[in-house]
Amino acid sequence: MVNYYWRGTDLTGKVLQGYSSAPNLTKIKETLRQRGVDRVRLFKMPNIQAITARSIPASQITLFIRQLSTLLSSGLNLARALEGIISGISNPQLKKMAEEILLELQNGDSFSKILARRDNYFDNFIIHLISSGESSGNLALLLERAAEHREKNRLLQQKLWKALSYPLGVFVFTLMISLFLLLQVVPQFEILFHNLGGELPPLTKKILDLTHFLKEYLFELLAIVAATVVTAVALYRTNLRVKTITDRILLSLPISGSSIKEVTISRLSRTLSTLQEAAIPLHIGLATAAKMTSNTPLQNAIKNIHASVIKGISLSNAIADETLFPPIAVQMVRAGEESGDLPLMLAHLANYYEKEVEQRISQLTTLIEPLLILLIGGMVGVLAIALYQPIFQIGHHI
Repeated sequence: MVNYYWRGTDLTGKVLQGYSSAPNLTKIKETLRQRGVDRVRLFKMPNIQAITARSIPASQITLFIRQLSTLLSSGLNLARALEGIISGISNPQLKKMAEEILLELQNGDSFSKILARRDNYFDNFIIHLISSGESSGNLALLLERAAEHREKNRLLQQKLWKALSYPLGVFVFTLMISLFLLLQVVPQFEILFHNLGGELPPLTKKILDLTHFLKEYLFELLAIVAATVVTAVALYRTNLRVKTITDRILLSLPISGSSIKEVTISRLSRTLSTLQEAAIPLHIGLATAAKMTSNTPLQNAIKNIHASVIKGISLSNAIADETLFPPIAVQMVRAGEESGDLPLMLAHLANYYEKEVEQRISQLTTLIEPLLILLIGGMVGVLAIALYQPIFQIGHHI
């Protein structure tokens, strides 16, 4: 929907003005014409909701859902629960949104439909749970499940980011120290070498050549690196072929590939388990889960499973046809189907892979730490040898 500010006149010539929303320019003109507005002038307004789409952190949305569940469990109705939450909200955007939700609820709209209009904050997973809760009368319980689901996903993301940010931070720090030594310390030694005279060792010459090159082309190199990164990110986000090739490469790498698969299977299992417990059909759960991963091959695999389930194929057989899913996932899903307790087995599968991800992160950290020490030590050691070797040679000749 696009927001418009309009000005026009009625049949008597009286000036009218106001704000309206419509999917396109033709629709807004048609609507105003039906209302008897003539000589319309339209001005497109900025989409404030899109501009502030990221102004409410995901953690606060989760807290909002958790508080709502708690108040509903205490016996309050939905409107009273919202009133209680609104009074304690500090984020102005979240407070405004909660007030709008309350107003729409008082006007007779269902809670699930109200949240569906705000899909930048509430995804299909939550909408399906709330819709089921409204139908079954278990809204408080399903809101709690939704909050738990978001918290577990958030915790998993934080662990992955922590594992990646540590080596990345150390690498950037090492690079900055090396640039400082090459651009500030090495030139001082170069002056000393010129004063001492004599032939410089090959390693020292290469370090001095590198210093001269960086002093002359550092900004150009940084510009090239920045342009390359921006171009690569833009291509990844806009070009489906580039994204698919990149995602396949990531899946083929020893560490990243296993981690991405495990995280995806964990999220898929957790999502299906929660939705199955809410009596939501399996095919709806699969359609929702497909949107929870950005990796193209895995997303396509989930879509294939979804198509197979719609045709009447069992979930275990549909998963078995996809080579990206390991045998243990097939076995646990089949055991759940045979025992008649698929949600429980899916929850076990999610817990299993969450633990696998934690162990892999721990192993990765243990492996990376000595490699980073060797990297830092090696770079500093090479510079130290290159800078002090000429001094030692001169001292030996003396």
